[in-house]
Amino acid sequence: MNAMKSLYVLRSHINIVYMATMQSQQRRNLFNEHRNDKSHKGNNRSSSSSSASSSMNILFGLSLLGAGAAIATSSSSSSKALMEGLPESPSWRAGQRKDELRDYRLDEVAQHTDPTSSFWVIYREGVYDVTQFIEDHPGGEKLLLAAGSRIDPFWGFYINHNAQHVHERLEGYRIGNLHPDDVAPESDADENDPYANDPRSERSPMLLVRSEKPFCAEPPEQLLLENWLLPTELHYIRNHLPVPDVAYEDWTLTIEIEGDDTRPPLTFTIDELKENFDRVEIESTLMCIGNRVQAAKETKHVGTFYGTAIGNSRWAGVRVRDLLRAVGVSEEEADNGHFRFVHTEAYDKDPISDECYGGCVPFEKCWSSVGDALVAYEMNGAPMPRDHGAHLRLIAPGYAGVRNTKWLKKLVVSPNDGTSTWYTSDMKGAKQRIMEWTVNSYITEPLPGRVVIADEECIDVSGYAYAGGGRGIARVDVSVDNGKTWIRAQLKRPDQPLYRTWSWTHWTAEIELPEQHPGGELQICVRAIDVSFNTQPSEVIDEALIEFGAVNNAWHHVPVVLEPRELEESED
Repeated sequence: MNAMKSLYVLRSHINIVYMATMQSQQRRNLFNEHRNDKSHKGNNRSSSSSSASSSMNILFGLSLLGAGAAIATSSSSSSKALMEGLPESPSWRAGQRKDELRDYRLDEVAQHTDPTSSFWVIYREGVYDVTQFIEDHPGGEKLLLAAGSRIDPFWGFYINHNAQHVHERLEGYRIGNLHPDDVAPESDADENDPYANDPRSERSPMLLVRSEKPFCAEPPEQLLLENWLLPTELHYIRNHLPVPDVAYEDWTLTIEIEGDDTRPPLTFTIDELKENFDRVEIESTLMCIGNRVQAAKETKHVGTFYGTAIGNSRWAGVRVRDLLRAVGVSEEEADNGHFRFVHTEAYDKDPISDECYGGCVPFEKCWSSVGDALVAYEMNGAPMPRDHGAHLRLIAPGYAGVRNTKWLKKLVVSPNDGTSTWYTSDMKGAKQRIMEWTVNSYITEPLPGRVVIADEECIDVSGYAYAGGGRGIARVDVSVDNGKTWIRAQLKRPDQPLYRTWSWTHWTAEIELPEQHPGGELQICVRAIDVSFNTQPSEVIDEALIEFGAVNNAWHHVPVVLEPRELEESED
């Protein structure tokens, strides 16, 4: 068992190293170095390219298969450094004393609490005027809870702030020092950590961690499509807050109609849900709104991913429609459009503001007999894991992952839109809310930077496609000349109606390599078209969404390195 665990850890470490090596500017460096090597001829060129290709293939093979002989070289200390070192601690932190600045007492700072004119906060030994920051920053309003006092507790919770660029930006608002008599001693970073009870031991070491607190991770590309139903341990995780830990027997779900005293709320335990309502299964893909954002633009937003924050699972639970009927919603009310939304409230909460996470979905999605919305208690035939919403979560097939509220404790039927901070501000900056996903596709094979020998004549390309709102995939096209010509891919579709398609489509294509290509970088790109003939744009069309960390559905490009065909030497 320990050997297997070590193997998984090793595989994960290799994946992390592999992905980090091939991503972003490092990919470009590889291609540039490869081009520079073109000056070498004959055996030298063949040896060099063979070596590069072999090294890459060995690394790729290790990431998939593991290497028993190498397990002994993996130490627990290196494992901890790799798995717990995100984000890296900054080499310099804001808040160090500056003797050239004046000192302020606590009571002086406490007088500056007006966010419209003068709003001060304290971080470590520094005093900052962050009035302008509150207006400009998407999460700036949370600082209002620290009016005239310390923000240190916030940075202990929103751990993604512990990055060099954030410390540098904060220091730009510096106006002085906290008086030495008012400086509190540095506390232990782990003391009262709200994430201390997160299910760390349940998380697969094969996941590629994008944020530790809150925890966000996605699977390696080469493991994503090994199965039609993605194994639960490889499903992406996108948490906004610490994971709640409520005992099964203590968990309840309340359903209520907003402002209606004649129809009192109903509250069920999980066992009561199972006993009183039909069990329903649905196969549905979830995809985070931050998926593929890092591929479009390197961003510091938590919850943004490279392209594998997607997973297809089988969910089991009770119909939301049945719960709404039980609380007293009538067909007449549903038909006349009185109810427009269903608000969701979860057990996870912000330990700073004490506000529970909340969301909202259209009433029609929950009421429609073909909307297939569930309150799920099982994932892939097993009880819901903690990171995925144990013990109950909403499944709204075809909707963005953020709408599928985890750790569900309340449903509220309402004529009004949602008011939860997490719902109303999750698209601040983009000025819109994402419900249904738009059509998207992604290449999982070949991996970026793969060396391809042109003598192979063809290259196998594969990946996934998905469209929200139940729209199936009609076609997937692949190109090696930036869209001048296209090759139609073969599709593996789910066994679902074309306009009630909740699951992803797998696709494969065999692409002929260009005969006249000079070698070097070759771009492979893909686009998908759904059954309503929506198609992916060639480029990002909504920069505001990307800036905010959401929704990239432009063509996906993967660069590979093409070795030109060997030329036979002519006889004298």
